[in-house]
Amino acid sequence: MREKILQAIRQFQIETYLVTEKTVEGAELYFIKKELDMRRMKQDAVSAVTIYRDFETDGKKMRGSANINIFPEMTQEEVDEAVKGAYYAASFVKNPFFELPKGKKENKVQVKSTLCGKSLEEIGDAFVKALYCVDVQDDAFINTAEFFMEKTSTAIYNSEGIDVSYEKSSVNGEFVVQCITPQDVEQYQEFAYDDLDTEALTAQAKEALERVCDRARATEAPEKGNYKLLLSGKMCAH
Repeated sequence: MREKILQAIRQFQIETYLVTEKTVEGAELYFIKKELDMRRMKQDAVSAVTIYRDFETDGKKMRGSANINIFPEMTQEEVDEAVKGAYYAASFVKNPFFELPKGKKENKVQVKSTLCGKSLEEIGDAFVKALYCVDVQDDAFINTAEFFMEKTSTAIYNSEGIDVSYEKSSVNGEFVVQCITPQDVEQYQEFAYDDLDTEALTAQAKEALERVCDRARATEAPEKGNYKLLLSGKMCAH
């Protein structure tokens, strides 16, 4: 995508621009109880391009801008048309002039994490085991679970010499816990990690199963009145 974008920029003699290019490689796992129901792989890419145009209005220097998204499947002609349209649209945006940051080409940075160096499959396997290791009861269990593992590469470059990039891995997902006695109750949970924090997910699943059991046993609300409440864990988050 970069060469197509730069070719269009050169063609229309555009002097000022900013591009953020993002590529996401992902793996998705869908479970029904402890059985893997579906596995999906994905790869998405997009370049968010900002085109700037300088002009004067009533003697004041302006720097207009317009944003477009460029995708890998676009032809050179389609990229040319998009960039040309953005350059034209920027002439109608009367922002006071400002400088873009300057920089140079830097080596790619790997965001430090315990997920570094591990494949998406390895990350998924670790978190699946962490979640289901506490699912050992007959009347309270994990009903469904979804895991989304991603490796994101981001590159940022502009007309002032900046050319930097970084890569990071992450995992997020959700699961539903269910208790069927003495009444049938389900509760939703979600999680997100930038590290291989499997112990935290295990603790969350254990607590969720305990809580859904408590909810299933709760049959009557307390009488109205004033009560002292003690909040803990996520309940205290701002």
